[in-house]
This record gives sequence, C-alpha cells and structure tokens, in this order.
Amino acid sequence: MKHSLQNRKAVTLAEMIIAMAISVSLLAVVVLTYTTVTRVFQQELARTEIWFEGNKSLMQMTKEIRGSRKVVSAEAQRLTIWPQDLNLNYSIEASELISYSVTGGNLTRTSSTDSMILTSQVININYNYDKPSDPSLVIIKLTLGSGASLSTFESKVRLRNK
Repeated sequence: MKHSLQNRKAVTLAEMIIAMAISVSLLAVVVLTYTTVTRVFQQELARTEIWFEGNKSLMQMTKEIRGSRKVVSAEAQRLTIWPQDLNLNYSIEASELISYSVTGGNLTRTSSTDSMILTSQVININYNYDKPSDPSLVIIKLTLGSGASLSTFESKVRLRNK
C-alpha cells in the first residue's frame, strides 16, 4: 500500500509538471499573439494617420492653387501663389501671397497674416510645372512617412483663373 501511494504521488507530480509546461506554453502563445496584434494595430493606425493627413493637406493645396490667379514663384521645393486680388488693383502685393514649403519635416502654409502647419512627417515634396516661367499646371508630389510607413500623394492642378 505504501508503494502504490508513492507511485500515485510520483504520477501526480509528473502530471502537474506536464500541466504546468502546457500552461506556460499556452501563456507564451497568448502573450506573443497579443504583442503581434498590438504592433500590427499600431502600424495600421500610423498608416491611417499619414494617409488622412496627406489627403487633407493635398486637397487644401489643390483647392487654393486651382482657384489662384497666378503662380508667383515656381521652385522644386517651394511654391508661392497669388490666390486673389484682395484690393482689386490688379497688382501682386506681399499681403496677398500664399507660400507652401517644408521646414523641419512640416509642410507649412504661409500667408501675410499667419503660418499654419498642414501636416508633419514630410519626407519630401516636389513641385513640377508645365512652364516654369509662367505655369498653368502644377504637379505636386508629397511623400509622408513614419518608421516603416511611407505614403506618396500626387496631384495635378490646373489654374482656372489664369
């Protein structure tokens, strides 16, 4: 009887060790799954934010460029437009200009009254023109990114009031 009690205890101990090993393995799988899902979710959030910010910025720029009277400065990294003749004197004045440029990774819209960041995380922006001396077509290529997430946005804008 004493011998069978020891065998039972040995079997019970072995069963407990096996159960603990299975439990630890299952816990490791659960933790690994949780961390993987969390990492993928955060990456998708970053991509979504980049996509939203890029589209919003490009839409605002497209709207203002399309409605502008003239492209005043047509450079590869900077664009200055004359959106409207506020005092109706048919001459371009500094107080009527809007510029778009990248500074420190931020796409900034600057007018005489204020400066506003349209989006951050800018990797690159390029402006191309049909005629650099007096463009009527502006092609914008904006690249935003954070970590492994990169998105490129492109828009072709024809000035309507030219």
